Amino acid sequence: MPRKKKDDVDQPGLLDARVSTAPCVPGIRDKVKAWREGCYKGVTVTTRILLNHWFYTDHRHEPAAFTPALLP
Repeated sequence: MPRKKKDDVDQPGLLDARVSTAPCVPGIRDKVKAWREGCYKGVTVTTRILLNHWFYTDHRHEPAAFTPALLP
């Protein structure tokens, strides 16, 4: 005989996903948004070069350095 199903709302089902964030996450998101809007004020030269590469170049189709096609 199957078990009786419990109506416990605090216990999610096996296939139910519950998404939650740590209490500090919204504050961090706000700070990052302000930092972006301030043109990344305070970054090092190296970080600025990396940010420019990630956001302003089309690097998605570059093969990785470790791919077999690039090996001798």
